[in-house]
Amino acid sequence: MSPIVHTLNKPNFVTLIPSGVVFFLVFCFSLNNL
Repeated sequence: MSPIVHTLNKPNFVTLIPSGVVFFLVFCFSLNNL
């Protein structure tokens, strides 16, 4: 089984939310540097 399919079948919010927060912080940080 592919890890992506396994993630879609069983969403893991414990890892999904922190990764989204990190992405958001990096996005804001890059905008502030422009």
